[in-house]
Amino acid sequence: MIFASMLWVAGAAVSCPASVPGRLVGTNYGGYLVPRELSEWLRARKDQPLLVYSFGLGLDVSFDLGIASQLNALGYSNVAVHQFDPTPRAIKFVRAVRIALREGVVGPARDRAIRKAGTELAPHDADKLASTLEWAVGSGATSRVIPQQLQHHNWGLSTGANETSARFYLPGDARCVSATSMAPRTARGCGGMHPSRYFTATLRSLEATVARLGHDASRDALHTMPGPHVLKIDVEGAEIQVLQALLASTLRPRLLCVDFDSLISAHTAYNRTGARAAIMQLHAAGYVPLDVRDDPRLATLLKGHESLPERSFVYCGDTDIPGVEIQR
Repeated sequence: MIFASMLWVAGAAVSCPASVPGRLVGTNYGGYLVPRELSEWLRARKDQPLLVYSFGLGLDVSFDLGIASQLNALGYSNVAVHQFDPTPRAIKFVRAVRIALREGVVGPARDRAIRKAGTELAPHDADKLASTLEWAVGSGATSRVIPQQLQHHNWGLSTGANETSARFYLPGDARCVSATSMAPRTARGCGGMHPSRYFTATLRSLEATVARLGHDASRDALHTMPGPHVLKIDVEGAEIQVLQALLASTLRPRLLCVDFDSLISAHTAYNRTGARAAIMQLHAAGYVPLDVRDDPRLATLLKGHESLPERSFVYCGDTDIPGVEIQR
């Protein structure tokens, strides 16, 4: 194993690997890498609550369904996926997914669920629901995920300590769903963001969210850090500030999945240099990247591109993780 960084944890020098083998969970569009040895990196007891926070949903919840399915299959008995997105279309879509999971996802039950959900979904969104269910059945996720494991919250993620509200600007193209709290911009695709098309939503910091949901106490003797075990961040360009706030806190999710829009957007509102600096700061704080080349699907997507925006990291700041060298 190649070691690329040295950390000091509780008086011990911890050598972290340069990267960790991973596999893609979710669709090619909305999926993220997770470590192949997921249990070893999560360091959580299987009879204790295992928390996943997923910020930013849009019309793709494949990662949420996939990670819940993987964790259930590994024997974790109390998996909870907390989903956060204040976008009205996303709220309706998540509700439709839960209806489908409850009603059934194959045969006549699936058709009934889509018709029932279709009463409040736009045609494009209903088509997306059908493809989501098709993916979920094909991946085996629907046989292992129950609706009660998915809990939606209609607020967004802020970088400040206080609760606030903000305008979320909507894309010009009605087929696109992702809104942003950043200043309206003219961007490639989706018709840009327009100052006259927005909604207002509540924003809470990650620490405030953890406290509000009652997840700020130590979990158990094995995993003593508060907050989520798995954190996914897809916040349409605000990821740099969010990561800075995360590293300034005491929260250290074991698996961190980030969509770095800043790495691919050509607009000056996005900061490629800042994104790369944030990745270096994560590295210095003990986060090790998962190797995108280790999954054949992502390796194929990477062809012809400098990089992919979706990045995953595991936390290496523990002295009892298999494969981590310790020098005292």
